[in-house]
Amino acid sequence: MLLTARQAAGWMARGAEDLQLAAKELARVQAEQTCAMPWGVCPEHGNTLSSRAGISECRVCHRTWNYDRPGRPCGQPVTWRVIDRTGNETRMCDGHVLGARAAVAGATFMRLDQ
Repeated sequence: MLLTARQAAGWMARGAEDLQLAAKELARVQAEQTCAMPWGVCPEHGNTLSSRAGISECRVCHRTWNYDRPGRPCGQPVTWRVIDRTGNETRMCDGHVLGARAAVAGATFMRLDQ
């Protein structure tokens, strides 16, 4: 009985180690694939947020976030590759690409999942 308990404890410890390694790998992959813009936007409507008393709201869809979303880095999944006229490349999310289309003349926009 004691041997079985020790074996089970060993399996649990190995499982915990494997889970920690998987979590680290997931965090690394997510960090590589998140929008690096220094402000948050509405994922659907772009730069349409207003914030008051720590609550952010999209002025179009009225979705809310319980933090100052425009005051924090974006962190949404990267879905676009944008190359400006000088050849500089920026990877960004759907929400940020809406504003970039209006602001960056002559840029090339390539959806990453196509």
